[in-house]
Amino acid sequence: SIPPINENGTNIYDNDTGLLKQAINKAVESGDEYLMMEIFESCADRYRRTGRREQALFYYLKAGEMRKEKGDVFVSHDYNFFSQLSELLFSMQEYKEAENSLRHVLAMPMPVQNERLRVNSYNTLALCFQRTSSYDSALHWFEKTWEFARKNGDTVWMGIAKGNIGAVYFEQKKYNEALPLLWDDYNTSLKYGEANSAGNTLHRIAIIYSNQNKKDSALLLARRSLQLTAGKRDDGFNINYIRNAYYALSEVFKSTGQRDSAGYYGAVYDHLKDSL
Repeated sequence: SIPPINENGTNIYDNDTGLLKQAINKAVESGDEYLMMEIFESCADRYRRTGRREQALFYYLKAGEMRKEKGDVFVSHDYNFFSQLSELLFSMQEYKEAENSLRHVLAMPMPVQNERLRVNSYNTLALCFQRTSSYDSALHWFEKTWEFARKNGDTVWMGIAKGNIGAVYFEQKKYNEALPLLWDDYNTSLKYGEANSAGNTLHRIAIIYSNQNKKDSALLLARRSLQLTAGKRDDGFNINYIRNAYYALSEVFKSTGQRDSAGYYGAVYDHLKDSL
């Protein structure tokens, strides 16, 4: 949606004298800590949705600290607040802090209508451990994700969890365990129209095939990975997935002794990695 604009061309919410700043000032002047907390959370949410992560984190942490001081962490049961904070922290690679926030979410009694938030929290917690190479803990929480999804008949999340378990095995170089899970994730992603996610899974399968000396199949799959990840921009487009596809192509060409091609794709991969 198009944000409201002042006559001078500035956004009426986000400039230094905009409505959010006015709201913050008035809330602070009032001395009402509950009102301040509510306004800080509104600011955090708006900054998060408009891609200004540092500003969002600042106001999330201010609101979160006030919640702790007032003993409202478990009383208010604001699942969305801690879920959004944890996702933001995860995106900023603050994995330990994201873990702490996720544990707040999972400690709350959650009504049925919020159960999808629980499965997402299980999965993100597992990803935190995966990113820090704590693989046993990652597998534990991915398995919890799968079990919870199975109990609720959520085939999409079951597929996501199995794919993530396969990714952990892949990182551990347990290729025999990883391969069937990754193929299942690839097929599930295509079935539900997640072409970019399918392409990202395919880059791992290509590397496994290359390590198994199936060079022709590995190259075919690596090229297909790039086609899928660099496809339609409105279909889950993710620059990280494209970076991974270039990495797979570089590794496959390297294994076949085609140094020029390996160097080309490796250079593109390094450029994307550095920019990200």
